[in-house]
Amino acid sequence: MTNSNQQLTLYYPCVVQILDQFVQTISVEFWIQNPINKKWNLLPFKNGDSTISNYTDATTSPIMKYLNEEYPSIEDFLRAKKEEGVDYPIRHKRTYLTVKGAASHKLFWAWTNPQTNKIERIHWHPLAIKAKASEYDKTDYSNITPVKIVNGKLITLEKDNLPSNRAAFSEFIADREENLRLALEAMKSPNPDAALELLAIMEEISKDCFYASWIMGNGYNLESILKSWNGTSNVSYGSGEITHQQLALIPDF
Repeated sequence: MTNSNQQLTLYYPCVVQILDQFVQTISVEFWIQNPINKKWNLLPFKNGDSTISNYTDATTSPIMKYLNEEYPSIEDFLRAKKEEGVDYPIRHKRTYLTVKGAASHKLFWAWTNPQTNKIERIHWHPLAIKAKASEYDKTDYSNITPVKIVNGKLITLEKDNLPSNRAAFSEFIADREENLRLALEAMKSPNPDAALELLAIMEEISKDCFYASWIMGNGYNLESILKSWNGTSNVSYGSGEITHQQLALIPDF
């Protein structure tokens, strides 16, 4: 069996608490497409820990790092999983394709237990906190707070002024095939996460100004607008406006 199947490493920002300090780190998933059934499988870790403690860990070979003793080779793993797998591995809107992208994430959500007044749950996605642990869980998780990590402390953010959290991926199940296509295409870029964020901004502009997710010639039009932009004003485009905040982000890519 030749290892010609596609592979995809996905990174997610997370926060761990060590004594009274909060540390931002990254969890990682390594997915591989099985040539036997064309399904995608999540590769197991040697020690069961999916957290990257040192961001440079990602420079080592993923397969060598993740395969455990139960599957001594990738061929053994794929044969064992020939009846298993999922069609599309990307399930969340805010999924990163690089360590750098996940490390740059600045928005988390925290839930404080009203009984003890202690923070018990922190996640990068608000819905992950609001989800019930089980059908018997009667806890009220509706009151969550946006935060960021600064020098080991949680800093509360204003809900009407949150850090940019744009993503080209969709959370709708019907769009998962497109998510995979975008991810594999973005991996051809020297900065995959930046490419996806740029796409998200351009789609956002298309929806705001033309009520469509994508308009042909959008890239050329935006390039022309940027050349004449004064750096501070909103710009009329189609049936709406491109905000100066949107335009300010585009040159960074």
